[in-house]
Amino acid sequence: MATPTAAPQSELELWQLDLKYAALRISEPQAVSALAASLERHGQLAPVLAISGEPKPILIDGFVRVSALRRCGIDTATVLLLALSETEALTWSYRQRRGRRLTALEEGWLVETLLSEHDQSLPAIAARLERSTSWVSRRLGLVRELPHEIQERVRRGTLSAYAAMRSLLPLARTNAEGASQLAKLACKEQLTTRQLGRLCAAWRAATPEQRQQLLERPRGYLQLDEHVSQQRAQQEAKPALVRDFEALAAITQRSMRVLCDASRRDQAGATEAMLVVWPRVASAFRRLAHAVEEHTHAQA
Repeated sequence: MATPTAAPQSELELWQLDLKYAALRISEPQAVSALAASLERHGQLAPVLAISGEPKPILIDGFVRVSALRRCGIDTATVLLLALSETEALTWSYRQRRGRRLTALEEGWLVETLLSEHDQSLPAIAARLERSTSWVSRRLGLVRELPHEIQERVRRGTLSAYAAMRSLLPLARTNAEGASQLAKLACKEQLTTRQLGRLCAAWRAATPEQRQQLLERPRGYLQLDEHVSQQRAQQEAKPALVRDFEALAAITQRSMRVLCDASRRDQAGATEAMLVVWPRVASAFRRLAHAVEEHTHAQA
């Protein structure tokens, strides 16, 4: 593997740097703000990394620092020029990376760039990144399966990479248009990853009409879903026998309504139920009632 030779640091104006690889990184507004505050107090402590290029040096690492310098109104950056080719610099920077770990999608963008723009084969990319060929293939699959529109939302920082990979990618494999619609909705409504996951699950099971309602009233669905989930959790928290008795009471009420409705009795199989099934049910109820009375008297 190629390693950079020592090179002196130099001061370059920001306009002199080619930022064509900035698209390989997700926008980080909060990181830029934090670094800008540090730059105002301490100045630039570490150089950005670039390589010689035509017509400008090409920035390889330090995109957040360049954005922070711009925010501070600083026109120059301390740059360390690496004596490497673009392919060597991109892969060396990945292997040496410190700080925030790249998301799977950012790694996929790097693989796609090395494959399509630098004519590297998958085995060669794997060797340069010190990864397996299957890992490289999976990362490439991510960027080819996830709609471009969703990737751009992630790149701009308006949609989290985790939400895109966890919730939207599985949906995109079968319904790319639906995934894109939900991505747009997630950004507009500022949905959490959990909320987006619930909408994706509902989308898969919904009819076309129900999907349109989800798009028009996502907050209404989420509130209803949360209410149902809370009720289910409360119900599951009850002791098993309490749940069983409540279920028996509900079934009894439903059966009484059917028996009292002449228009529904025959359709519900009332004759067979009363002549064949009811004797067994009545016997079971008597035994249950006897057991309850005995237990009640024992505790009195």
